[in-house]
Amino acid sequence: APMKFLYRHALAFPITQVVLIFPRTGVCLDPADRQGLSRLASRMLFAGAGGLSHHEYNCRLERLGAGSGSSLSNDHFSMRLVTLTENLEPALDLFLDAMLRPNLDGEEFRRLREELHSTWISDREEHKHLRAQDVYLQRIYGGQPTGYQADGTEQGLLGTSLDDVRGHYPSLFGHEEPILGVLSDLPREEAERRIARRFAALAASPNGRPYPWDGFQ
Repeated sequence: APMKFLYRHALAFPITQVVLIFPRTGVCLDPADRQGLSRLASRMLFAGAGGLSHHEYNCRLERLGAGSGSSLSNDHFSMRLVTLTENLEPALDLFLDAMLRPNLDGEEFRRLREELHSTWISDREEHKHLRAQDVYLQRIYGGQPTGYQADGTEQGLLGTSLDDVRGHYPSLFGHEEPILGVLSDLPREEAERRIARRFAALAASPNGRPYPWDGFQ
């Protein structure tokens, strides 16, 4: 099936926002003993790509008036780019580098794992509802993948290696056609030509791996 393309015209602003949503993926695909693997992998995408260091990558985005990021949940993953429309092509180049050619550098991995581990601890020290939610999800789902939290577990984060991330990274993009959303001052036809065609190669790649939400009761 072709990629679903959602478009909204934004006449008043010379910006373009691109959102890619990957269904049938998410933290439910993490191994039970490495919950947090998808979280680490998604953050590594923007920690340097295409041979550019983390600092170089972000400096280039800033010079273009652009920003990028990602969002991860139990059952899907999304990536987003916002850029000045006049710099659309070079911004898309960087965005695609993060998706298809991340550096997955060892030093950046260790820095990110330490950062995410510290955040996991401080979040649960400062917000009691997160600790309560951990217990609630465990009781409701019995430790099954459908109840995994987006930020993983402390043991899972600490037990994840760079090799784990390298092996898991393709799973972030799911096994169904992604959904592409565009908000832009470009006319629809031009947005489709300049943006949608850049992502046409992101075809579904089913691998037979069972998806935890299938047949969920």
